Amino acid sequence: AALEWAQTLPAGEAKDTAIRGLLIAWAGVDPVAALARSDLVPPGGREGYSNLEVGEVMLREAATRDWEATVKWLREHPGKLGVSSIRGLRDVISRRFENDPAGTMQALAQSGVAGIERAFSNSVLNEGYAQRAAIWQWLDGQPANDFTTAARKSLLSATAGKEPRVALALMADLPDTAENRALLREGMYWVQGESGIPVEELLTSISPKLRPSLLEVAFRGEVARGNVDPAKWLPRLGELSAAQRPEAANGLACGWAVKDPRAAIAWASSLGDPEQRAQAIGGAAIGWARTDLAGSQQWIAALPAGQTRDAATQGLVTQLQYSAPETAWQWALTIQAPPARLKALTDAYSTLSRKDPATAQQFLQQAGLSATEAAAVKREGAHR
Repeated sequence: AALEWAQTLPAGEAKDTAIRGLLIAWAGVDPVAALARSDLVPPGGREGYSNLEVGEVMLREAATRDWEATVKWLREHPGKLGVSSIRGLRDVISRRFENDPAGTMQALAQSGVAGIERAFSNSVLNEGYAQRAAIWQWLDGQPANDFTTAARKSLLSATAGKEPRVALALMADLPDTAENRALLREGMYWVQGESGIPVEELLTSISPKLRPSLLEVAFRGEVARGNVDPAKWLPRLGELSAAQRPEAANGLACGWAVKDPRAAIAWASSLGDPEQRAQAIGGAAIGWARTDLAGSQQWIAALPAGQTRDAATQGLVTQLQYSAPETAWQWALTIQAPPARLKALTDAYSTLSRKDPATAQQFLQQAGLSATEAAAVKREGAHR
């Protein structure tokens, strides 16, 4: 009856507000009937709810009234409300965790609802975090699958932000598998980024099992930002695997060049491994360009054509692609090695095409690339 009345109102904000309000209230009385009419939610929204928020609130009210019926409707109508609206289940999930953490996790894992991991993630970032230990224990007893992997990542991320020392202990207890090694790297990023604990303090206190992951992350982060003493970190390169060292050398040279570009370049140029040397020279160019763009450009311009200049130019393009994509494009064109030139051009094009599509297209047409190369730059650039 309320819907019939609302639909008789003149088109406008009053009618839209009435429909939003009645659908939210209806969801708390008869979830399935209300959700079946969710396509009636008007677009836009004034002070109250946006279209997306109406979906979230409807789900919150519906799941509070009848969890099983709401989950069944979501499973049978994938995409009807959009994945983001699933966050509306957050509060209900948190309340269910209070009474039965393991049963709630089992219900989520078996729900078959696309995007249910988002609701779980929002829950453990908020009230659901109180059941962290019970949830982690349940995860430890489950075989790895898409849901458990996503859930463990979300819970570890929340723990790193709230209790970083606890997160480190949880990571140290993980079995040594390829999947868990990837999780360790992500976990270290979260601990480093959110804990505020100095990296040197972490290195003295974490377990030996976690040290390689911390070093890998630190070379990309604190070291690359120039926040550490390069002399102290040079020996630590040797603690990394051969596969990790090129990127670590890039970070070390980058942070070193922020303070002493000439010393960083001299060290980078002395490296015997070709991949490490190229990465380090590129990193030095990035670090130098951060503090002295003109000086870094003059250095690169004076280099003879070859691998060193190509590596340095690629680093310069990386630094310039967001702040000055037009300049980055012109430098990318000077790279001789075809794969490196194509990558640098793609990096510059990806930013320039968003900033000025007409200029990006003009540059692409005038670059002298083959049709295949131009198509690759345009295609890859659009996905970055």
